[in-house]
Amino acid sequence: MFPVTRNYCLLLLFISFYGCMGYGGSSDQSMYDEDTFMQDILMPGVQPSQPDDYLCTAMSIPVDNIYIVDFIPRATMDTAHHLLLFGCDSIETHKSKAWNCGSMGTCNGPSKIIFAWARNAPSPDIPADVGFRIGREANVNFLVLQIHYGHIEPFQDGSVDNSGLTLVMTMQRQQYLAGIYLLVSGSICIPPHGENVHTDISCEYQSSTPIYAFAFRTHSHELGRVITGYRIRNGHWQLLGKGNPQWPQAFYPMDEEYEIKYGDMVAARCSFSAPNRDTYTQVGPTGHDEMCNFYMMYYTDSELGSSFEQCLNNQNPQLFKKVLPGSDDPPPDPIGFEPGMMHHHHNEENPVEISIPAYDHAHDIDNGVHEDYVANEGDDVLLQLTTPMGKEATHQPETTMEEISSVAAIQSPQGDNEGQQLQSKAELQYVKNWPESDLGLGQVSGVAVDSKGTVHVFHRGDRVWDTSSFDRNNNFVGKSAIEQDTVVTLDKDTGSKKESWGASQFYMPHGLTIDQEDNIWLTDVALHQIFKYPASGATQPLLTVGERLVNGNDDAHFCKPADVAVEATGEFFVADGYCNSRIVKFSPTGKLLFVFENHGQIIQLQGPLNIPHSLTLIPEKKIKFV
Repeated sequence: MFPVTRNYCLLLLFISFYGCMGYGGSSDQSMYDEDTFMQDILMPGVQPSQPDDYLCTAMSIPVDNIYIVDFIPRATMDTAHHLLLFGCDSIETHKSKAWNCGSMGTCNGPSKIIFAWARNAPSPDIPADVGFRIGREANVNFLVLQIHYGHIEPFQDGSVDNSGLTLVMTMQRQQYLAGIYLLVSGSICIPPHGENVHTDISCEYQSSTPIYAFAFRTHSHELGRVITGYRIRNGHWQLLGKGNPQWPQAFYPMDEEYEIKYGDMVAARCSFSAPNRDTYTQVGPTGHDEMCNFYMMYYTDSELGSSFEQCLNNQNPQLFKKVLPGSDDPPPDPIGFEPGMMHHHHNEENPVEISIPAYDHAHDIDNGVHEDYVANEGDDVLLQLTTPMGKEATHQPETTMEEISSVAAIQSPQGDNEGQQLQSKAELQYVKNWPESDLGLGQVSGVAVDSKGTVHVFHRGDRVWDTSSFDRNNNFVGKSAIEQDTVVTLDKDTGSKKESWGASQFYMPHGLTIDQEDNIWLTDVALHQIFKYPASGATQPLLTVGERLVNGNDDAHFCKPADVAVEATGEFFVADGYCNSRIVKFSPTGKLLFVFENHGQIIQLQGPLNIPHSLTLIPEKKIKFV
């Protein structure tokens, strides 16, 4: 047992426990200053029930300021595929000391990553006088430990898990504030047998307070080969760190401390190879999906600095035309690396897959990244059909149980021969040099083709969707519409721009659908509205559903609606979407008909409507795909 200091005794009086946390541990405290103490945050004897379970436990921090100056992992990759430590302003009340945060989330509102670990990584090397500030003044009233259990073989004999972290802490004010800068991509598409497939991330650092990066960490799943981070200043590319994501996923020291200041670009490139994969691989939380994350640990001014920064997707695609050569070349193994750190699990031919859900935005979606995640297999969630008044829909002629079943069938195609026959046998062919010139588009949120083959693109101009775009109540923070034309039509053969429209009409473009009459349907997640426009576009829509800039979950409101699908009759479905997780059906004139939600026991689905993001209809089969 380590020596108990005066400050540690003080902490005993203040810290309450949400989870089953033990004090102390077997760590040698002699290597730390005498004013530090150690606090364990451990899983309270949990037993994951299925592969890819995400379990969480939490600890309350009801004091003004405490600093974490080191992290000691108490886990092994034989049981825990990864762990994340989040700082939360508030959390939901749970009946047990640990909960399934794969379906129930981590924080109640915005969260920030404080630490990440995987693949038997050692403790980080944090400079002296640098600490992660937690407590009321830092808006971190809770620490939430999340562990991903990729497989459950170690628990089939009845064993339980107490993995977690020992936190080295002090109540002494630190000279510098520690923080994490996460560069993450929500757009990954790796073709079968692809080699050196790139996913790029870039953002401009816009804070007036500089940060000083001193360590980096990379994360992907099994297809990741090399992940590289850069700082670009006045056109000069500076390598910050290059890692093999199959290494132990530690925070490795950079060659030196690198300043990142206002106007600098931060960027990362992930290189993937899929020599043995026969299907496309996209972004997602399971071991069969992929991720592209580059973390930087930094310190900054203790008063003016922020403890968490984030860069989402590639906000300057032209930047990577001048990337430093060698981004696909594997880095040398780090000092102290041993092949045993990448050992195989006894039941697997390949190294254990580590699957971190990118800042947990699959469940914190309206506060940050908006990747397209799929539901984990085995989630036991039911879909309920409700009428606009909330009563069971047993006497409504507009929608039949056959139609309802077709909605459910999209989630469980196994064993459904008809569903298997719907899989397209046509292979996509990449057309080189299309478009022929740079279109100058912003973030592209939607693409569709009309009956003449003309390509329509819905983009965000100079606006970017990031963690600062919405508050915790899903209200858009900005004040004005996008000044540029947001809808662009392109020639199907050359990709050249034909015309554009939509200036000063949209705030945060998202979904684009073209119906059988070539009407254009658009969704705006900031306006919380759905619009129908004529084929040539217009300054005023033909139909508007939802209240401008007002979100809600009732008959007249949406919350970040994502997409629209239109039947030949003119009736249409809305994926409502990021907050409400429901599918809503309307008449051609915009009258609400039905709401499909995640409650009740009418239809059994394989997974929940977590973020219903896209909709597609196959009219001849009467099937709706979500």
